[in-house]
Amino acid sequence: MTMTLLRWVTTCAALFVFWAACSAPPPCDSSVDECDGGTVNITDVCNSRQEALTDPQCKLTLGMERQAYISYATDGGDQDWYSIDIPSTVTGGSLLHVTGGYGGIQSTAVNFAINVLKEDGTMSLVRESDRHGQAAPKMVDIILPYGLPSTKLVIQVADDPVTQFPNLDVRSPYLLRADVMPNPDPNEPNDMTPTDIPLVAMGAEQQGQIMGAALATDNDVDKYTFMGQGPAAGRNRIIYLHITEPAPASVKRPGYKMSYVLADPAGKPVAEGVMDNEFLPIDLATARLSTAGQYTLTVQGYKTPNNPNAIIPGDVDLKYNVEIRIIDDLDMTEPNDTPGQRLVNMSLNSSQSLTGKISYVPDPDWLAVTLPANSNPSVLTYRLRVAAAGGRFTALPGPVDRQVRITTNVTTGATLQDKQLACRTDNAVCPKAYLGSDNAKALVESICNTMTPQCLWSERDEHFRHPNLNNFVGSVYVPPHAGNYVLNVAVQDDGNNYADDRDWTLELTWSSDADETMRAGLPNQTQTTSLSAGSAPNPPASGEVSGELTFGYGRTLTFDVNQGEGLRGVDDYDAVLDSDRFQFNVGGSGDQTWTLQWEIEHQPDAGTIPGDIAIDLEFCSTPTTCDIQRSLAYQDGRIQPWYGQSLTDRAVIWDRQETASSSIVTAQPAGCFCFDPRVSSIGHFFGSVTAVDRVSNAPIRYKVRSGTASYPQSFTADGGSVSCPGGTGADGGVCGLTK
Repeated sequence: MTMTLLRWVTTCAALFVFWAACSAPPPCDSSVDECDGGTVNITDVCNSRQEALTDPQCKLTLGMERQAYISYATDGGDQDWYSIDIPSTVTGGSLLHVTGGYGGIQSTAVNFAINVLKEDGTMSLVRESDRHGQAAPKMVDIILPYGLPSTKLVIQVADDPVTQFPNLDVRSPYLLRADVMPNPDPNEPNDMTPTDIPLVAMGAEQQGQIMGAALATDNDVDKYTFMGQGPAAGRNRIIYLHITEPAPASVKRPGYKMSYVLADPAGKPVAEGVMDNEFLPIDLATARLSTAGQYTLTVQGYKTPNNPNAIIPGDVDLKYNVEIRIIDDLDMTEPNDTPGQRLVNMSLNSSQSLTGKISYVPDPDWLAVTLPANSNPSVLTYRLRVAAAGGRFTALPGPVDRQVRITTNVTTGATLQDKQLACRTDNAVCPKAYLGSDNAKALVESICNTMTPQCLWSERDEHFRHPNLNNFVGSVYVPPHAGNYVLNVAVQDDGNNYADDRDWTLELTWSSDADETMRAGLPNQTQTTSLSAGSAPNPPASGEVSGELTFGYGRTLTFDVNQGEGLRGVDDYDAVLDSDRFQFNVGGSGDQTWTLQWEIEHQPDAGTIPGDIAIDLEFCSTPTTCDIQRSLAYQDGRIQPWYGQSLTDRAVIWDRQETASSSIVTAQPAGCFCFDPRVSSIGHFFGSVTAVDRVSNAPIRYKVRSGTASYPQSFTADGGSVSCPGGTGADGGVCGLTK
């Protein structure tokens, strides 16, 4: 049948409202086609299964490319039929590879579809199409196993219409090709009947492997089995599974993500994984506790839950290897995967060093650190170190996110709901220090809301900006206790989905805390001192107080935790921060200058301070109501003082001096530190010293000196002498720092 210009015009006129589906007629080429009035005549053959089986023009030669047109849209659209003779040499491991479409064309309205059927047309072996819409067309690529020698198949190609109106393209020919080839996967057929992976002894391990496997056909599924082993000689056994791509990695990447599922002898999936994206070389791995019996491994292309019927294309070129190893669990602290399994008894002012491994998934290592009765406050200090190498297998893919978590069991409450509520809301049961962090609050409450509610006391999380786990140190406040006090200490990874088999070492020290013990015996745990009059800026020694900050990270002031500055990580947490409270008694009357200085002792081995301090102040509006709060801390350079009117009104208000043994910070006259007459008349105010910007977990030993002097003071600014805001009027003075 001949497709003339008349037929082309008639077809497109009938579909004029769908004009985009019709391409312009191709130019006349008299050397190839008959020409009539300047248009091309396309010979349209192979329009039925019968023609495919009887007309020699409709036979596809294996390995040869065919060109033709989807040339008209009436009567349901153009359908082209072809036949294939399957040679007598095919076997059960042979593949049929059919490709076709408009892959080299920039645009076409045809959504090219290929349907491979048995000779009688009663059964379709596979049908795929390229519904590309407005995008560029892609070739339809079909690979399926076919092992029936000396048989015949038919192939139907047509437009796969999105609407009821089929598309055509008389300008661009489609390409079609069929091949028969051996399956490159030597393990086929194993879609249903698994290929066994025998394990052989290699020293202390059992090992087995599959090399050069492939997901060669569409929706190919490769299944394997191997024998797991139970505990032996008192040790658990671990299955290490690693699926990789042979080196060098294939340049041509598949159009899917590789995935696997590992099922235990009971058929229960115990591990699964999927590549992050299809452009990465294949690297999937897991490590799991082994039990005796037959395990099943299933490897296939990943189908998303929202498209479970998607066709995952085969790829004859992409190979993968499977490695199976069964090794002993060498963690001497096992069993310890749940709190309370492994007891660690400590005595006051002693240390212990414990080792373990994260050797499988999930492998949280819990230690129940038991501290006997102690009537005074104390501190448990910890540090985690991880060996740089030494794991018997390559660390599992994915984020490396080790974690140390310290908790106590919640016992307050008759029911589970009561315990969860007390954990979340009662600070006497579970102390909390969120420091304004919603993430910290969510973390604490998530641990409270488990089936075994626990108070979170401390947590350290691995972050790439803290190399070698330099933030994995901490000190936890231990309250006085009449009986055994148990801290649950977990060394794990966040999510318990990672393993590297490297040794970790946890150093624990339980120490008495003389400073906290002294403060515990004071009324309201508040130390009292009186300020004496002197001259500015250096206060007299008589008003000196001292203390030691031993537990909790404290806060950050100038450090950016997101950049890894200081000792604190982005997600690190401490429930209790060491805070030393003082009452400062003030005499005199009217406005007074407040002279202030503090000194922080250097670390003996480093020559620097372990961290800075802040003073949180409470000034009283009445003798019994202290509701005016201010915070002071050292800040370098020119900053805006309390009396500043604009950002341009800045001054150096702190002086910092380094000596051989300490750092000394002194408030400068330009800061106009002062008390208004109300403070003098009430006679006292309060200050709490806490740690800021820690660079070490060592105790921060400090001294704070303060006193009074006449007000206002003068200072040099802009080349002349300037006075602090001053005067004593009916308003009771003008010192605004304490108002």
